[in-house]
Amino acid sequence: MTTVPANRADLNVLIVDDESLFQRLIKSTLGFMSVHKITIAADGKEGLQAVQANEQAGNPFNVLIVDWDMPVMDGIQFVEAFRKTDKAAVVIMVTARTSAADFNEAKRKGADYFFMKPLDPAMLKLRLGAAIDAALKNR
Repeated sequence: MTTVPANRADLNVLIVDDESLFQRLIKSTLGFMSVHKITIAADGKEGLQAVQANEQAGNPFNVLIVDWDMPVMDGIQFVEAFRKTDKAAVVIMVTARTSAADFNEAKRKGADYFFMKPLDPAMLKLRLGAAIDAALKNR
């Protein structure tokens, strides 16, 4: 079970995305926001392995930033599997998909936020900051 810490510096974040450029963009943005405990997984299967390893180490993720379209296991499958064991962590789905049906499916599977690609870095910082701050307030 995930508990959200009192401040950004103590957050433990998992980025699940197969695009290295996007991984670096998210990691850099988080760093500017004083979030430094960041793990990166290239697909949903690798993400679930990271979740399990961190849970076993007593260091669960508080925020997960998940791409929808990835090889091996996509983001929707990952979120659905993750939510079977953790209902408290904040899940942010990031995708180029724009339909209402996709948004609704992401919400139904357990995503708390839905960010559409491409993301402007300034907008990403603003939206990511708002999502993290909301999580911190709802501890």
